[in-house]
Amino acid sequence: MNPWLITWETHSDKFRNPIAAILHNTTSEGKVGEVLQLLYANYVAAGFDRLYPAEQVRFAQRKDLCKPRRSQFGRIFTESSPMLFARHVYDMRLTADKDGFQTLTWEEGIFPEITSDTRRNELAKHFNRKKRRPRKRRLMTFSAKTRAIVMGAEIYDPES
Repeated sequence: MNPWLITWETHSDKFRNPIAAILHNTTSEGKVGEVLQLLYANYVAAGFDRLYPAEQVRFAQRKDLCKPRRSQFGRIFTESSPMLFARHVYDMRLTADKDGFQTLTWEEGIFPEITSDTRRNELAKHFNRKKRRPRKRRLMTFSAKTRAIVMGAEIYDPES
């Protein structure tokens, strides 16, 4: 499964689950941006000392609190605090341990630095066109037991 993964990027311990959402891989970037706005509006509306339903009304009126930004390689993020970060991930799997705690693992793309001097043929070397993913990826794991996302080893597809 190669879905969109949306996570809360914060150092706060207010989030019991840093995984905000998982969307089907064919979801358009525009829809992903709308989901980011909805998640942020619900976050603000929930507050921590009292509820603010006006934020959800603002969302319905398209008076958005946060503006999703698109970065290179189809990654989308918000500049609000806490930040939401959406990206395509690869080979996502869900497992459970003997105590019933679920673990989510996936591969996240490692992308090259792009400058004004970067040529298309140099950039193409970084992608596996057959598998439609970057050649270099990092294994990531989220454990429901620890409620943390942990980086693992790098994975590399050889050039064919």
